[in-house]
Amino acid sequence: MTDRWKELELFNTHQEDSRKRTEFLAKAIFLISGGALSLSINLFLGEKSPKVPLEFLDVLRYAWYALFASMAGYILVFLRHVDT
Repeated sequence: MTDRWKELELFNTHQEDSRKRTEFLAKAIFLISGGALSLSINLFLGEKSPKVPLEFLDVLRYAWYALFASMAGYILVFLRHVDT
């Protein structure tokens, strides 16, 4: 019985380590994507913004919406995870 208990403890330790690594990776991606969104918005909406063809403006706008939505979704998932 003690071997099974040790295996269970080792498994739980491994699961906790994997969860911590996954959370760290998700937080790093969240930080990078937030910075990219901010820089992109500032670049394209600033005074010295590059000339963008009109057909690309919709793509750029949808990309901003998608990135913002994914960040908001991450926040909701993370808050749900913290509550449990």
